[in-house]
Amino acid sequence: MSTAKIMFCSGRFTPFLVLFLGVFKTSEESITEIDLRDVLSAVISSPNFPNSYPPGTDCAWTVIAPDDYRIKVKFKAFQLGECGSRNCNTSFDCDVLEISDGARNSSALIGRFCASQRPPGFYSKGNLLWIRFKSCSRPNNGSVGFEATFSTENMVLAFLLPILGCILLLFIIIAVVVIIKCRRQKVTARNSSDRLSRSDTDILPMGNRPNMEEQFSWSEQQEHSMPLLFRDSEESL
Repeated sequence: MSTAKIMFCSGRFTPFLVLFLGVFKTSEESITEIDLRDVLSAVISSPNFPNSYPPGTDCAWTVIAPDDYRIKVKFKAFQLGECGSRNCNTSFDCDVLEISDGARNSSALIGRFCASQRPPGFYSKGNLLWIRFKSCSRPNNGSVGFEATFSTENMVLAFLLPILGCILLLFIIIAVVVIIKCRRQKVTARNSSDRLSRSDTDILPMGNRPNMEEQFSWSEQQEHSMPLLFRDSEESL
């Protein structure tokens, strides 16, 4: 498995290859077919990139991914010639890059991009993409064109991973809540035990326990009262 860098063009230019490490096939209509079933990713760029592309360029690519896979597109560079209109969808005299979600230009259009309007990264809905780069006949004032990376992603995993992530997050939240609740219960039980221990030591059978001074004073009073009790007993006899 490897990465392919491809740049085939139709029109006035002879098809040529900059660097290729994967699988390709050129149809009778001079549309380059990029097969991502045999490579990890492919890099597509305009002619002469990173130098200025020539006027009158017409390039087309069809990108094919394995079944149950979608295509991830990420642009590394994008600079086309200045366009008289800011709306790439209504102007047809500009250098433009078209991307459709399917095998042909008749497929659902993802977008038409021109000037320095760098396309955002996106995914195809299926396993096919159609790309066309076309420049007009006038000079592009040194614009370097574009370079984009195309890779594959399993649609089943792409669908399941967010769900699994949400489930994992839910389990983590539940675990944290349970741990916090258990710790609070332990603290509450410990505080209740401490309060019971303190109350047991504070309760006396006959009221509050006297302190040391009160005990000493009570003892002296008992000693002084003892002779009187004996004298009263003798007199009564």
